[in-house]
Amino acid sequence: MTDHTYLLDDDILPIHHHEDDRKDAIAVPAPDGGLTVHTGRTAKDEASRHASAPVADLTTALEDAGIAGGCSEGRRALSRRTALRGALAATGAMLAPSVLPRYALSSAHAATQGTVIVVFMRGGADGLSILAPMGDPWYGRRRPGVALSSSQVRPLTSMFGLNAAAEPLLRFWDRGELAFVHATGNTAPTRSHFEKQMLCETGAATASVRSGWLGRHLTTAGTDDSTFRAFTMGGASAYALSSNVPTPAMASLGSFTLASADAAAAQVTDDVRAMWGAAGGPAESAVNRTLEAARQATRMAAGTGPAVTAGYGTSAFGAAMGEVGRVLRSGVVPEVVCVDSYGWDTHVSMRQGDGRVIPYVLKDFAATLDAFATDIGLQAWARTTVVALTEFGRTADENAAGGTDHGFGSTMIALGAGVRGGRVLGAHPGLASSQLDGGALAIATDYRDPLAELVTQRLGNAAHLSTVFPGYTPKPVGLFAAA
Repeated sequence: MTDHTYLLDDDILPIHHHEDDRKDAIAVPAPDGGLTVHTGRTAKDEASRHASAPVADLTTALEDAGIAGGCSEGRRALSRRTALRGALAATGAMLAPSVLPRYALSSAHAATQGTVIVVFMRGGADGLSILAPMGDPWYGRRRPGVALSSSQVRPLTSMFGLNAAAEPLLRFWDRGELAFVHATGNTAPTRSHFEKQMLCETGAATASVRSGWLGRHLTTAGTDDSTFRAFTMGGASAYALSSNVPTPAMASLGSFTLASADAAAAQVTDDVRAMWGAAGGPAESAVNRTLEAARQATRMAAGTGPAVTAGYGTSAFGAAMGEVGRVLRSGVVPEVVCVDSYGWDTHVSMRQGDGRVIPYVLKDFAATLDAFATDIGLQAWARTTVVALTEFGRTADENAAGGTDHGFGSTMIALGAGVRGGRVLGAHPGLASSQLDGGALAIATDYRDPLAELVTQRLGNAAHLSTVFPGYTPKPVGLFAAA
C-alpha cells in the first residue's frame, strides 16, 4: 500500500457492497486525484491508521463519526477533519471543512441561460416504484407485495402511473414542465453503488477518467471564474464537478464561514490573510478565493434571512434545497448546482401501507421540489431546470424482505425551464423473463443521452459534447426544447 501525504480537505468515503465479500471498505482520495480503496480487514486497518485509537468495527466507527451504518448510499463523506478530530485540534486548524476546498457571484452564462440543478438520488432509486408500468401484465405478478395498485398511482399514460406519494409533482406535469425518461441508466455491468456512482459522475465509460462531466463542461464553456458559478450544496463536492475549475461545497450558507474555538471570524480572517495573503502563487490565490467565497456567502445569508422551511421535506435533501432556494432568492444565478438525495436503497419494507422507504422518501422528495419551485418565485423558476438521476434501478422481483435488490434500468426526472414536459420518454423493455437483464429492468436509454441534451440546450455547450462525454456519441431523446 502506498503511503500518501493527504490534504486537509481529502475525504474518506465509506462503502458497502452487497454482491460480494467486500462488506466494508473505505476509499481514500490522494492529492493526485487517484483513489486507494481498502476492503475487508484492510479497511479497518486503514481506518485505525487515521484514527486516534484502533478501530475494531468499521461500521461503529463510521456511525460515531456521523456516517450511517449498513449499506452506504455513496458519497456521504467522512472528512479527514472528522476522522482526525484530536490530531487536527492540535494543529490549530482554523478553517471549517466547508471552506477548505479551493474555490472557483453569478456567472454571465447563468444570467441568460438560467440555473441547472442536478440531483443525485443515491442508493439506487427504484424507477418501477416511482413511475409504475401499470400497463405491463408482469408488473403485479413480479411484485405481489410491493406493486402499486390502481389507487396508489396517478395515471399519466396508458402504460405509466406516477406513485401517489409524488402527487405534488403533478402540477408540473399538467403545466408541461415535467417529463420522465424510463429505463435509463449507466450500462456498466457492475451493481456496486460506489463504482456505478463514480461512472455516472465521470460521464465516461471507465473510472480512469479523473474528472466529472459537469466539471468538463465548466472547463470548456469559458473562463468565467465567478465565485458561485457552480457549487455543491452538501458537505463534500460532487465528483461530477471535478475539474480544474474550482467549485465550493457548503452544507448551508450559515456554515460557510471561518471557524475557530477561541477567536471571532473577523480575527480568524485577518490571521489567515496575514499568513497567506501575500504568499504569492497558488497559495495566495486559494486563500483570497476562499475568503471572498466566505464573504459572499455571509452576504447572501444576511440578505435572505432564515431558510424557508414551510413545505420542504424534513430530510437532508429538503434542508439542502431550502439553502439553494436562499441562494437564488438572494439574486445570485449560479450556472450549476449539485445536490444529493439519500434513502433510495430499498432492500426492505417498500410496501405502500407501512410508511417505509419508497413512500416516505418519494413523498419527501416530491414535497421538497414543489416547495422549492414556490420558494424561489415565478421569475427564478422560469429559468431553473432540475434533473434527478440515480446510479441504477432495482430488480423486477421483490425479495423476501419486502424490498428489491440492485438492478439496472431506472427513471430520470426532469422538470422546470426548457423541459418538454407531459411525456414519458424512452422505450419500455418489458418485465417478462426474456426481457429482463439479470433479473432487472433493462436499460433502453443511456443516461448520457438526456444529459447531453441538458448540456446542449440548457448549458449551451453543444460544441464540446465529445469532451464532456468522451468516447460516446449521444442520441437525441427529445427531453429539452431547443434554446
